Amino acid sequence: MDGNTELSNAMKTFSSTAHVHHQNFIKKKLTSDKSPNTQPIPVTVEEEEKQSAISSTSNNDLICVIQTLIESLINHNSKDSNQKEKMNYYKFSNEFKIFIMEMMK
Repeated sequence: MDGNTELSNAMKTFSSTAHVHHQNFIKKKLTSDKSPNTQPIPVTVEEEEKQSAISSTSNNDLICVIQTLIESLINHNSKDSNQKEKMNYYKFSNEFKIFIMEMMK
């Protein structure tokens, strides 16, 4: 179409309606709590490599790392703690493990 062609009223209405629906769809997706596993677009090669390494890590690897971190925190903090505090750390770690495992399904 050249610059002298004028759109019909029906096409103008359709275009406006489609534009509004498209904007609403994008807003809904961006504000949704259950958005898909989106990752920011890497700007540098270094960020891209880091993102690639993270993406290639399996869920089991991540769970293992998290469990190791929790256990090291428990062991570090429990040296000077009484029995009640130790039990609280263990309870927290078990609840956290369950929570992480559910999230990663």
